[in-house]
Amino acid sequence: MKNTIECHKSRIAYITLNGRIPSTTANSVGVMTMCGQYAAHGLHTMLIIPDGQGSQLDHINEASDLFDFYSVVAPFEFKHFPNAFSLLSRFASLYSLALALYARSQGVSLITTRALEVAVWAARLGIPVILESHNFSKFEKHRMMSNWVAFTQKVGKPVYMVVTTNAGKQSYVRIGVPDDRIRVLPNGVNVERFRRNDTKATLRMKLGLPVDTPLIAFSGSLHEGRGVEEMLDCAELLPNAYVVIVGGSMKDVERYRQVLHHRRISNVLLVGHVAQDVLPDYLLAADILLMPYTTRFSAHSFEYTSPMKMFEYLAAGKPIVATDFPVLHEVLEHGRNAIFVAPDSGEALAEGVRKLLDNPDLAHQIGVAAKADAQSYSWEARAAEVIAWQQELGHLN
Repeated sequence: MKNTIECHKSRIAYITLNGRIPSTTANSVGVMTMCGQYAAHGLHTMLIIPDGQGSQLDHINEASDLFDFYSVVAPFEFKHFPNAFSLLSRFASLYSLALALYARSQGVSLITTRALEVAVWAARLGIPVILESHNFSKFEKHRMMSNWVAFTQKVGKPVYMVVTTNAGKQSYVRIGVPDDRIRVLPNGVNVERFRRNDTKATLRMKLGLPVDTPLIAFSGSLHEGRGVEEMLDCAELLPNAYVVIVGGSMKDVERYRQVLHHRRISNVLLVGHVAQDVLPDYLLAADILLMPYTTRFSAHSFEYTSPMKMFEYLAAGKPIVATDFPVLHEVLEHGRNAIFVAPDSGEALAEGVRKLLDNPDLAHQIGVAAKADAQSYSWEARAAEVIAWQQELGHLN
């Protein structure tokens, strides 16, 4: 009976041209997590990626396998597709055709992808396809964008989009993608990972962090323009607090450690990358969480960003101090589940932190609201909505 049921499962292929799996990127976390959720919802799920782009697990983490490394809720089929081209971008269209043809040969009912080239070829082949876009500016001037828009306007074509913000949806509608072809589904969080019985003090002792000092935390990459400089300025202005920065490549961590040494800042800890199942410990151990994007970051951050850290912060139930970008107001509300501050200013960041430290009742209320809001942004619910949508259209069983 089990084999009979499995034979009738709908087959879904997630195809990406970014084969950096395993890696520490948020993109890879999102792809692996959604594949795991599709599998957990009963779909026969296949992830297809170019071969040879990922890192070795032992260079990143001591996880036993990919599913362990990403804390995937259910295993799925993993297909490394041969990559004959050393410069993939030059041959992306041809390679995407090969990937789409392979998926069709495997009898998939639906392709989902973040690669515009893959989506266009799937549309040409008549395979139901969802193009997931986290950054309109990435595709806006793409040479295949006009083809994609034309396909979305054809009544009989089974082509659809998932975007992470209303701002993104509005931009696609402006260039001609029909409104009813697009679903807005923000990034998500595994809320179960944040259900811990440990007290804040216990977590701090476990992680070797100060127990009786105000603890401010950040998680994410340490690329230029991501607010690291502002966090260091903030730490200088708050000498009685301790700032913990989790994430980033070892190269970036070492670079900022040199900056700390040069500036003689002693109340900042650069942890580096940690496994997905460890990250909640750091966020739950904190009093306040920082999300300091800057105007030096690429333009799409101002208009389209839906950072995964934002949903993890909500799930941690801690007050958030965030840069005041309009798109973030789609999820965060000043004074209710976050505090907004001006970008590009360590002083503004410090003022936001002080406001919360000086008003513990306000900080508590904001944290409670944040945790409640996180329940609406689970990866499980996100995958379920995609599946229900495609079932209504008849593409999945």
